[in-house]
Amino acid sequence: MARSPSETLDLPVLPLRDVVVFPHMVIPLFVGRDKSMHALEQAMEADKRILLLAQKSAETDDPQAADLYQVGTLAQVLQLLKLPDGTIKVLVEGLSRVQVTSVSERDGSLHGQAVEIEAADAREPREIEAIARSLMSLFEQYVKTNRKLPPELLQTLAGIDEPTRLADTIAAHISVRLSDKQRLLETLAVGERLEMLVGLVDGEIDVQQMEKSQREYYLNEQMKAIRRNWVTWTMRRANWKSWRARSPKRACPSRWKPRRATSSTSSSRCRRCLPKQRSCATTWSGCWACRGRSAARCART
Repeated sequence: MARSPSETLDLPVLPLRDVVVFPHMVIPLFVGRDKSMHALEQAMEADKRILLLAQKSAETDDPQAADLYQVGTLAQVLQLLKLPDGTIKVLVEGLSRVQVTSVSERDGSLHGQAVEIEAADAREPREIEAIARSLMSLFEQYVKTNRKLPPELLQTLAGIDEPTRLADTIAAHISVRLSDKQRLLETLAVGERLEMLVGLVDGEIDVQQMEKSQREYYLNEQMKAIRRNWVTWTMRRANWKSWRARSPKRACPSRWKPRRATSSTSSSRCRRCLPKQRSCATTWSGCWACRGRSAARCART
């Protein structure tokens, strides 16, 4: 692990939940814990630099030194906005990797002593360049199948010549576990970091293909169910039409309009039909036995 000869830094610490910030990465953060807000205020009063350390467990509300990773990122506060609910939205930019030697609580916030560390690799530049090209090829495929990433990201990566910066930029945009991202942050050898990214990106592509296959299978099953229901409904409709064609038609003359009978003892029963206890249809004003003729005009009266 190569370290820069810079002096030891003594800066406020901002613990992070479920996120790892890499160098050259610009990201908004929402801060609501008292110690974290005090750390940001102290950073703004000084040179706006702050140490970003990821928590080992996101469930820890009051993290101490043992709850934080020892390798983090030195960041610059670009913008700070206090929200109406009392929380703070801060925009930070990662500057470099840092190795934290100690963390203590002071002035209502966490402070850490750290030294900047630089990336180093003993491999040949051609070998590193070949790994970087393989990574770019896989990441292009990953971006095309991931709707969350904008296509413009590929243009940004095409303009990056430094392998270490390329690796950090890709690491910031892949959806992997926090522990994997922390390992990438702690890996200083550029070639090894690129190889790790090749494996992670390849694994994410496999996961996306499996999810796509599952979605297609689910949609195909839905289409099959819709077709079965359609065939069943069509057959029932055909059977109903066939039954209607075979059944005697009892059409009411068009000049007689349907209406609801006021009671079951409606006067529209004819006297010949009354002993048979056959009620005239409740939806028609005529005698059912007389095929719609009214009681006054019933031929059987």
